[in-house]
Amino acid sequence: MGRDKANKLRRPRGRVLPAGSEDRSMTAEQWAQAVGHARQTPVAGLTLFRSEALGLGDVVVDDGSGVDFTELAVPTVLIEPQRSLMMKPRDGGLSVDGQVEAAVHAGMSRITAAGAVVRPAADWGLHLSSDGWMELQLTKEPHTIPWSRLQGAAGPQWLSVARDLGWVLCLYGPHLGVAPPGGPAQTYTDKERLAEIEGARTIGWLAGALVGFHAAEEEV
Repeated sequence: MGRDKANKLRRPRGRVLPAGSEDRSMTAEQWAQAVGHARQTPVAGLTLFRSEALGLGDVVVDDGSGVDFTELAVPTVLIEPQRSLMMKPRDGGLSVDGQVEAAVHAGMSRITAAGAVVRPAADWGLHLSSDGWMELQLTKEPHTIPWSRLQGAAGPQWLSVARDLGWVLCLYGPHLGVAPPGGPAQTYTDKERLAEIEGARTIGWLAGALVGFHAAEEEV
């Protein structure tokens, strides 16, 4: 498959999502399907917020402390499900990606082309095990749902800042540019990654939240 054709296939398609659109409601069956689909091993990337390749200069990080994070390094995890999961919402609106809708339904913020304020989502947490695996978990008492299991090399600066803050910025959606078209062996340029993320934001296929960070040594 040619590179141009692959890029076209990976561009999310759909109508522009109105600014301010939030949870568009899911049936119990859609929720169960989305959660089950999300558990399939996704691809993940670890970076620091404000990377130009993310194009999120209009997204505000607000942890409630009053600190301005505009120029600060914020540890960020990009979680990209392997495939989209198309669903028709119960309210009869636009077709959506069920995994993103489930994440928004459970407390994450939708990040659109109009921007967003990303705040803590109390029910979510990213847990780092001693063997290097990370797991994004959703806790709905009395249950804990293992949402996504990830493997990514967290550098010392990323880990240090995450431990100091006690949270990380989690970006979630099937078009984050983590896995390049054609497979991981291909090089994906910043320009291509940015185009993919911008397309996802336009149709509302990107969710984000500040989630608690829990390293293995803290889980005694």
